[in-house]
Amino acid sequence: MIRRANRVNWLEKARGLEHYEKLQHIIFVPTVNEPEEILHRTLTFFSSQEFDTKKINIVLATEAKVPKQLEVCQELAKEFRDKLGKIWVTQHTLADGEIIGKSSNLAYASQVVKEDIERDGWDKNWVTATSCDADVSFHVKYFAKLSYDFLTNKHRYLRFWQGPILFYNNIWRVPMPVRVVNTVYSIADDV
Repeated sequence: MIRRANRVNWLEKARGLEHYEKLQHIIFVPTVNEPEEILHRTLTFFSSQEFDTKKINIVLATEAKVPKQLEVCQELAKEFRDKLGKIWVTQHTLADGEIIGKSSNLAYASQVVKEDIERDGWDKNWVTATSCDADVSFHVKYFAKLSYDFLTNKHRYLRFWQGPILFYNNIWRVPMPVRVVNTVYSIADDV
């Protein structure tokens, strides 16, 4: 399926659609202790998309309990600001009653972004939101294909899109039994 989809010029198909110019993608990347090189690699994948990378906006969602991560993300935001759209760097402080984890961090970051895009007058009807791990590597055509799918689906506001998941990013850093399971999941579609 990946090879078949790769043969299509999704960007050309998406550009020909109504509302293409209004479309913006926001990608939420929660991060706590990821090394700078991992985050740099992830931002490089985003900035290498076939889709107009100035319409790819990034949220680096950090946690106050790791203040060094905020500095790392601010430096990366400076480095990539000319290659990508808007880059938000948020810092979540755990509130009373919140549970430590990805969801509380993303809930905080999404509220910051929502307020910002409303203030800037973005049309939320033409914004997609993606949540991913800090070590993700999207195929170069991913956001062009997502744009096409979003713009052509009449039920676009009732859909979630999920690209194929291949568990190879950290294959050599995980224990052997996990490697075997990840390999099986990456090559079998009915497991």
